[in-house]
Amino acid sequence: MSVVDEARVQDAASLLASLVSIPSMNPAFMADGSGGESGLADFVEAQLQGLGMETQQHEVLPGRRNVFGRLRVPNSKGLLLFECHMDTVGIDTWGPEALEPRVEGTTLHGRGSCDAKGCLAGMILAIRELAKQPAELEYDIGLLGVVDEEYRFRGIVGFIEQGIDVTAAVIGEPTKLELVTATKGAVRFTLQTKGRPAHSSQPDKGNNAIYQMVDVIHHLRETLDPRYAARSHPLVGYPTWAVGIIHGGHAANVIPDTCEAVVDRRIIPGETSEGSIREFEEAMAQLAASKPDMHPSVSSRDLADWPLDTAEDEAIVQAAMRALRANDLPPEPQGVTYGTDASKLQVKSGVPCIVYGPGDIGYAHTDHERIDLTEVVQSADVYAQIAREFGA
Repeated sequence: MSVVDEARVQDAASLLASLVSIPSMNPAFMADGSGGESGLADFVEAQLQGLGMETQQHEVLPGRRNVFGRLRVPNSKGLLLFECHMDTVGIDTWGPEALEPRVEGTTLHGRGSCDAKGCLAGMILAIRELAKQPAELEYDIGLLGVVDEEYRFRGIVGFIEQGIDVTAAVIGEPTKLELVTATKGAVRFTLQTKGRPAHSSQPDKGNNAIYQMVDVIHHLRETLDPRYAARSHPLVGYPTWAVGIIHGGHAANVIPDTCEAVVDRRIIPGETSEGSIREFEEAMAQLAASKPDMHPSVSSRDLADWPLDTAEDEAIVQAAMRALRANDLPPEPQGVTYGTDASKLQVKSGVPCIVYGPGDIGYAHTDHERIDLTEVVQSADVYAQIAREFGA
């Protein structure tokens, strides 16, 4: 590694350490409900103002604000948006040291280092370079830091509701420096079975809702799993589903009369959330037809998120592919199984989106979260080159 490279890694380490040390845990993942992104929003805004960008903060939730900066260029054709979420998952299992960034060699450890403050650092570093010669660009450059991506995506929805015109967008997530154009979506819903209570010493006089749920889950696996295995998208693979939470009963000596199971269903491009839920309802109705005392249902719909499928001939994809080639990185579009803000922006606003960033998603949400700082530097080069290539 050359002296120049080492200096850039140190610069990235300094910036990312500052980002990581500012608490921005999503309150939904903190046992005491603390957290929020306000301190990080202020820091990011100061960084952008220091580059001469127009900035604004927009309160999406009480005390939780998106931050948006715009670098104006002469004769702009529109706005190329770089977007990254500011919130992280909680630190309850890791402890306070999660917010004390530690550098070992070229690796930085700390909550949010990978998901997704490494991306945010790369974007800021890229804009530092772009701001030196804005006349080289065809489009204004925007940087958007949003709240609540880790829970209900309300930050990006709040930005969409502002009505700011965006030509195309690069969404920062840890993709290992690979260009992502397709992601799975998700729909979460709750299944319910209803039985009849009885004393546990006479279980035959009741109708055990937990036993019903066992039968329901077994039937769904036998019915739906082969169906899903036969479906596939070339970049993200086949649909999946999993039961993540089960609640049932209230005392050991009472036959439970209700049971609930929360399902996380990952959908692929071409599927819809409603269609996915309908498959569950139809399969459960088939089971109930053979069991008169069973009445399973979908009792609530908890979340719906679209998949992403950006065509390779979109200008933003082509610009990213050229930028990756220019930096000697693989340009071929890839898919990932997790969801991002990209699908919301593309589906709700018609903005062509890609997902790109440093880091390995395998370290996200863990108590050993980390990122390679050389990847952060590389991502900055690619982000900047995408901006130069877009519209050129």
